[in-house]
Amino acid sequence: MLESRVSFVALLCVFALLARPGAVHAQSSRPGRGATPYHDAAGTGVTFRVWAPHAASVTVPGEFNGWSTTATPLHHDLVDGAWNGEWSADVPAARPGRQYKFFVTANGKGLWRHDPRARKCTVSGAAGNDVVVDPTAFDWGDDAPVTPPADDLVIYELHVGTYGAGAGANCFAGAAARLDHLVAL
Repeated sequence: MLESRVSFVALLCVFALLARPGAVHAQSSRPGRGATPYHDAAGTGVTFRVWAPHAASVTVPGEFNGWSTTATPLHHDLVDGAWNGEWSADVPAARPGRQYKFFVTANGKGLWRHDPRARKCTVSGAAGNDVVVDPTAFDWGDDAPVTPPADDLVIYELHVGTYGAGAGANCFAGAAARLDHLVAL
């Protein structure tokens, strides 16, 4: 009899933990990477998703959970039953404008990491935090975005230290002297 009471009490405790407001229990079924606000029939909040294939665990501390490194765990994204290296969770307590960061545990160490898909940061560098931004909230008014011609979309990244040969090749002046070569490409 005592054993069944203990089992019943344990079951109630598990249920209470799972039913608490704002609890996160499974991967998100919503699309998007980084911090993606949602507002649908199921409620409002933010979906957090990050690719961290070598992590043992990932959480998302932020203003919405008192910066707790344990309160908001992300879970493996399973696609057709297989893990794709991504972690995600829907966090009902998170809102646009709130700061956050990822806390990744790997090789026995906990590491604070920026969201590589963050749309806004408080300051540049490791000291700052990321900020949840709702891209649908901006009022474009009567402006319609104009896509530039494909020829104008080409971007070339140049590493000065490996560009060119000869005297002065490893400096900006040496690279500038060879810009005609890049234009011809």
